[in-house]
Amino acid sequence: MENKEKRKSLFVNEDGTLIVPTITFVVVCITSIIVFLGFRNSINFTPRQRTTTKASETDKSTTTTKEFEDECTNCSLSFTRQYIEVEANTTIELSEILTYKNVSPYYVRFKGYDENLISIDTSKQVVKIKNALGESNLTAYYQNLSTSIKIIIDQKYISDADFENRINYVYQGTTSLLDVKLYPTGIDRKYLSMVSLDKDIVDFDQSGQLLAKQIGKATIRLDVDGVNDDDQKTTIVYVVRNKIQVFYRTEEGYYMNEDSTKYTSKINGTIYLAVKFEDIEKKGYSVEDGDLDVKWENYGCLAVREEGVTYDSVNPADPTMYIFKVPLKYDADNMIDKGYNGIEIVFSLPDGSKAQFNIDRK
Repeated sequence: MENKEKRKSLFVNEDGTLIVPTITFVVVCITSIIVFLGFRNSINFTPRQRTTTKASETDKSTTTTKEFEDECTNCSLSFTRQYIEVEANTTIELSEILTYKNVSPYYVRFKGYDENLISIDTSKQVVKIKNALGESNLTAYYQNLSTSIKIIIDQKYISDADFENRINYVYQGTTSLLDVKLYPTGIDRKYLSMVSLDKDIVDFDQSGQLLAKQIGKATIRLDVDGVNDDDQKTTIVYVVRNKIQVFYRTEEGYYMNEDSTKYTSKINGTIYLAVKFEDIEKKGYSVEDGDLDVKWENYGCLAVREEGVTYDSVNPADPTMYIFKVPLKYDADNMIDKGYNGIEIVFSLPDGSKAQFNIDRK
């Protein structure tokens, strides 16, 4: 009988028994390698991406985009409130209204907003509010996350919408546009509306022009976006019959009526003004009898001397032009370094007709 050759392997002894220590060592090594590889992959995990190719219908070119197959499961993105009321012409920091978790704010995108009202600057992380009124939704999104907010640019945030003047004079049968001051500047006047409380005296057409219908006094209310929450936002309009024009006489003897302000370098001397009326004789007014009232206010270092503004004569070349003397003096004690230095002179008739002329120091 032949003896069979006994073989020995890595895991089996010559007598056929298993080498337990060796097998145990190998199993431990393999297990350690599997655990290590799994841990490394969990650290360096990135969402798998699927590449798709789309063909353009216009130029038949192809556009390659990447879409995430794995959703962001440990992230959050949310606006802090459902709506926000803001002032026009301002900016909002996104960090003030939007919260993140495990999301880089620079990868958040925005959609669904009115470009006439707001714009988004992602590089500076701000929402820019334009000079307009209205409402706009805004949606922020990142992968499978999205959140929305309503931005309201409200009339109450126009903090200084008011009439420029508390008293206005217009002439019967004319149309005019009342001056309004606004803050922020640049707000479209379409958000403003004026309401006459005395429609038989004055009213407004569809374009906002004031119509002077009858002689008298009317109160006008200013509404901003259909709301007037301040009783002070009113002005008085007097509809008058006579138009008064004020001219100043140059050193050459010419009478100029280019504007309502005369700039002078004189600090002592006399300026001559001429006042002209339309149809004054038909109303029975007489300048010589004192029907034309003259009042003035001094501001700063330029003032009218003690004798005041006085009637001088009729212009020989035009009998309807009445000349007044304005004697000036320099009052150094009342100098306003950063303010108005000048004189305001107002001429008025018994029917309420008025004209103002300013003399400003250069």
